[in-house]
Order: sequence, then C-alpha cells, then structure tokens
Amino acid sequence: MPVDSLKNSCPAWVGHLVFLLILAVVTGVAYSNSLFSPFVFDDLVNIVDKSTMQMTALTWKSMQRAAAEGVCAKRWLPNLSFGLNYYFHGYEVFGYHLVNLAVHLLTAYLFYGFSFTTLTLPQIGFKPRVAVELSLVAALLWAVHPLQTNAVTYLVQRMTSMAAFFYLAALLCYVRGRLVFLANRLLPEKQNHFAPAAIIFPFFPLRSYLWWTGSLLCGLAAMLSKENSAMLVLIIPAYEFYFLREQTVKPDYKKIIPALLITFTVLFVVGWLYLGTNPFTAITHGFGGRDFTMLERLLTESRIIFHYLSLILLPLPSRLNLAYDYQISHSLLVPPQTLLALLGIIGLLVLTAYLFKRHKLLSFGLFWFLANLAIESTIIPLELIFEHRLYLPSTMLILALVVGLAQIFRERQVMRRLFLAVLIVLLGLGTWQRNKAWASEISLWSDVVKKSPNLSRGYDYLGRAYNIAERYQDAFDVYQDAARRGIDEVGIYNNWGKAAFNLGKIDRAVDLLEHAVQLEPRHSESHYNLGVAYGTLGRQDEARREMALGMKLNELKQR
Repeated sequence: MPVDSLKNSCPAWVGHLVFLLILAVVTGVAYSNSLFSPFVFDDLVNIVDKSTMQMTALTWKSMQRAAAEGVCAKRWLPNLSFGLNYYFHGYEVFGYHLVNLAVHLLTAYLFYGFSFTTLTLPQIGFKPRVAVELSLVAALLWAVHPLQTNAVTYLVQRMTSMAAFFYLAALLCYVRGRLVFLANRLLPEKQNHFAPAAIIFPFFPLRSYLWWTGSLLCGLAAMLSKENSAMLVLIIPAYEFYFLREQTVKPDYKKIIPALLITFTVLFVVGWLYLGTNPFTAITHGFGGRDFTMLERLLTESRIIFHYLSLILLPLPSRLNLAYDYQISHSLLVPPQTLLALLGIIGLLVLTAYLFKRHKLLSFGLFWFLANLAIESTIIPLELIFEHRLYLPSTMLILALVVGLAQIFRERQVMRRLFLAVLIVLLGLGTWQRNKAWASEISLWSDVVKKSPNLSRGYDYLGRAYNIAERYQDAFDVYQDAARRGIDEVGIYNNWGKAAFNLGKIDRAVDLLEHAVQLEPRHSESHYNLGVAYGTLGRQDEARREMALGMKLNELKQR
C-alpha cells in the first residue's frame, strides 16, 4: 500500500477533511479571546514604528521596502506580510491576529501531514487508520499547547510561525520526493519519466524532481522568515538516516563522518554569506552588548533547555512568561544546578543514541528538539530565553510522546482516548487563560512584573502603559517599587519623572529627570523632559538648554 493511501478506511479524503476541520475548530476556540490583543514590546519597533511597513499602495517598490528594510532586514516574508496587513487595515489588530492564527493553523496542518507520513513509513509501521488518529492527536496537542501563545498571540513572532511552516513544508516535500523515488526503484515498470528529464537525470522519476524543487523553494522561504531554519541542512540527512535508508545495511561511518563535516561546512558558508562576514567574528563581537559571556551563555542554556522541557510537560499559565529574569551561570557550580544540567544534556544525547534501535521515533524526537534549539540556545549572542523558541522544536517531541503513550496503553484504547481528550481540553483552557494576560499592555506587563520581580524591563513597560492610559499614580508607584528593588536605569527614571510631572509633583520630576541624564547623558528624551520640567518652574535658561540638547541628540540618533 502506498504511504499516502488511506484505503480500507472510510473514505480517506473525507476522514482527513473531518480531522482537519476538528483541528481548525478546536484551535480557533482556544485562541478566540486573543484576536484583539494590542501591539506590545517588539511589535512596536518592528511593525508600528517602522515606516517601511506602512504600505499605502501595492507597488513593487513599496513591497520591496517592506520586505527588505525591516528591523530584521533578512526576514523578507514576514516583513512583507506586516506591510500587507497595514495596507489592508492599518493598525487594526484583528487582521494581524487573524493572519497569525491562519499561519499557526496551516503549520498544524503540515505537522499533521508530516506526522502521518512519518508514522506510516516502514521504519515505524503504523497502519494508516491508527496513524491518522495519532497524527490528529499530536497536531491538536501541539496547536492548543499554551506554550505556542508566544508565537501566535505575540504578533511579531509571525516570523517564528512562518519559518516553522516553510520548514515543515520543505521537509515534507523532501520526504515525499524520496518516497516516490523509492517506490519507482522497487517498481520500475511503473516509472513515469518525462523524456527530456529522463535523458539528463535517468535515475529519478519526474515527480521526485517536483517534490524536491518544492523542498528547495520552501527551505529558502523558511530562511527568509527566520535564520534558525538553516538547521534544515542537518535535519534532512538526519531524517534520511533514521527513516529512509535501507535498515538491512549497516551504517557506513566512513561516509557519515564526512557527510557531517560537509553539513557543518555548508552551515558555516551559509552563515558567512548571510552575515557578510566570518560568523565566528560576528558572534564574538555580538557579546560586546550583553551582560554575559559566550561561556556563561552556554552554561546558562544548559539549564534553560531543561526549563523548556518542563514547560512542554507542565505548561501552566502561571509558569509562562514573556520576559524572564533568568539567573546567569557564571561557572559549573554557580549556581550548582549548572553542573547537573550539563550532565543532563550529556544524558539526553546518550539516551538519543540508546533509543535509536529501541524506540526510533522518540530518539528522533529528542534529536529534533535539541538540534532545532542549537542555533538559538548555544553560542549566538541572543537574549537567553524566550518561549517562542519552542514552537518548532516541540513538534516531533510531542508526536513521539503521543506514540509512546499509545504503545503503553495499547490494550486500553478507550482509557487512552479519554485521557488524551481531557488533556487537549485542559491545554486549550490553558491557552485561553494565558491569552488573558495578552489582553492589554497593562495586563501583560503586570504579569511579567509578578513573575520577574527584579527585571527592569517589566517595570519600564508597565509604567509606560500606565502613563499612556493616564494612570499616572499607578505609573509612579510602579517605578517607585522598581527603585526600592535597586533598579537604577535611565528608562525607569525618565518615565518616573514623566509620571511625577503629570501628577503635579514638579520638583520631584526634576530630581528624577536629573538622575536620568546622569545615568545616560546622551538620552535625548530625558534631556527634553527635564527642559519641560525646568520651564514649568520658571527656570527658562536651563529649560532652553536641556530642550535644545534633547532635540539635537534625537536628530543624531535618527541619522
């Protein structure tokens, strides 16, 4: 029976359509309370405040500017989609959220299809009827998992979801092409060559070329959505090694090791072309603006990986956070969990190898999880932790866990289905609850301050949100609390001064703004606000000086 056939089930295409409809309805319900959540955090700099996203005409020039002149200039496809969102409905957030949800749902569909294809491979061996059920459950669990809110409700992370969509599409196209090739090799009398192609490439059927062309195009689209899609170069040969090679032939490690070297060389060259410089040089220089070193990041990420795993297994809304205040690992024993985490990473790698012959899908799920975190969770000088980084890595691990559960409860199918149905409902409720935190900037940053009480970013953005809402006393109290915790940053004192000014506490505002310009003498807004406060007190010469300095610094910043 061909891999993509659902014969002997009732009727195949109807079954798939019903399951995809269920997936759409359940996912839509889980996210229905997020469709009017406002722009927050990086949405502002990437979408709202970026003039190139404000497309007023569908011209080649405007689309080119939107795609290539975003804050993340190499992420052309999501940038263009933001520009198109603006063209059709300005800054009405409903349209942006609708596109995010559509991309998420389409990615879930691809995950469903890729899961079904994988489960029906000879290496896994599930019957199509069982594979459909397990694929649907895995796709549902993944789609309504509360972790995904950071990639779906957070508008700018359309970059993450679009990359995952094209990544899975590229991998699925590659696998389908390989299956066509393998089927034609086994049944040469059914080969269907297109004559010119057969003359040039006589060993492959035309359909394989079409699938592989699709894979290449989707892979390029993934790279133009987010850079971590480069891991496709490693994942495709890994999938081939796990599931598509002839299992009767022992692995030829004399070929595998050179293949790995070639893979990493390709990654290095792609990185060089992408960055325009030696990747190692770019990475080293990138740590100049961070408060941690490359070694400290590596040590810290070992702990974060286990935090990520815990969030997949226990995604309570109370544990989810937009901005973490995560303790940096300064050495193997500071904090002491670092050494345990490193040993745990080694243990996961050993477990991946151990399970290769015993539970191939779980082994691949672990490999997939670690490999797809490699770019964002090793030496690249990015921020330490974000939940949206789990969007793609969680897929195959969830499928492996679903299959493992099915095998454990093989003789108790009713109990298994009931348990999974309850789990899907609970995860959907968790997503609904987590999306409540995204209802407004105030609710979101209040949640951050509660969960990360020593993180300056939370107080800064919460106070700003209160100032915008003209709740000046609340803003004043937030910044005062930040100061009590020893947070001494220019953004805090500048906005605290603005709150004090609007409350009529002019002398207090002057004190706060003077402290702000002492913290950062080139902070234009603090100088300008201080000038306004001086003017209110009748200190006109000082007011003119500070306001002029503020405007000059702002002009220099805009250049």
